[in-house]
Amino acid sequence: MLAKRRHPVLEWKAVAQWNAENAAGWAAAEHHHQRHKEMIAEKAARRERKMKRKAQRKFTKQKEAEFRTLLEEYSLAIVKSEKRTELLTQFSIENRSIQKQKFAAIEAAKRADQLREAAEKIVQAEKRDEEEKQTTRNNLQHCIETSNELGRRCGILPAINTPVAPPQVEQDETSTTLRQFFTLNLKRCKHVEELRGEQIGDRGAKELAKSLLTGACPRIRSIHLGWNLVKYSGVAALADCFTRGACAQLQELDLRCNNIDCKAFVTLLTALEKGGLPQLLEIGLQGNLLGDEGARALAHAFFRGTLRALRRIDVCQNRIRNDGVLALWNVFTAPNFRRFCPKLELLDMRRNDAHGALTRSFCPCPPHLQF
Repeated sequence: MLAKRRHPVLEWKAVAQWNAENAAGWAAAEHHHQRHKEMIAEKAARRERKMKRKAQRKFTKQKEAEFRTLLEEYSLAIVKSEKRTELLTQFSIENRSIQKQKFAAIEAAKRADQLREAAEKIVQAEKRDEEEKQTTRNNLQHCIETSNELGRRCGILPAINTPVAPPQVEQDETSTTLRQFFTLNLKRCKHVEELRGEQIGDRGAKELAKSLLTGACPRIRSIHLGWNLVKYSGVAALADCFTRGACAQLQELDLRCNNIDCKAFVTLLTALEKGGLPQLLEIGLQGNLLGDEGARALAHAFFRGTLRALRRIDVCQNRIRNDGVLALWNVFTAPNFRRFCPKLELLDMRRNDAHGALTRSFCPCPPHLQF
């Protein structure tokens, strides 16, 4: 009886324990199932990422291959273009040089023909003039001899055998024979203060330098040799005579519109640096060929103090470009400029080849500099 007797508390505890164990089992099963699903999802995601990485690497390799191919094609196109440009430039230069050589040969041939024709005409004219002069001399000599013979026979002259009088020495100013380059003996011009040349050229400049060096025109104050076709040799001769003390009182030297280049100008500056022309105040070099090198030489002469006594320098129309203008501008804007050129009043640089934008940027411009 006691064995069949029910105990409600124990039954309730057994039911509660069973329910708890059942719930724990269901929870563990649910947790295991959820974990299994997560592992499956993680494997699938890992597999998908792996496939995507593989596809991305494949795509990247393909794009790199395409880009490498495109880069090689572009580099090859650039090389071909540069080679084509180089060949075209070379051909153009060669064709231009050939054309220049042909043109120069044609011009030289024309010039040689013209010079030959001119020389032949000059020779023929000189020969004809010489023949006419000789004929005139012979006629005059025959007339003189005839008149002398008649005078002796008629008793007008002392005797037939009277010796001929010695010829009188002709003066240089009235002589019919030109014994020197100038028709006037410059050594006799003791009080001349101004000298002007007319198309004397290099030879005339050399002769003038020789005359000045031997003491001609000791009081000369102004020399005008503009439009005289004086080149390097003539300027070098004048510079040499200035260096050796000629024209010590010269104040104005005008050499405009000749063919004076940078080399001749440097020679003249060297003469001034060595003490030539100590009283020179003005120098005119308008219309020559100084260029940028001449402008730089002038700037260096300013800094060396070679042009301390000058008041006016004219270098208009000398093909001075930006570099030469900048060199002179640096000189004139230097803080110690007045120490090297205390008397300078004007440097005229108008009508050169400097850019307008460059000259307009020189602001403010010094009063003694004119563009």
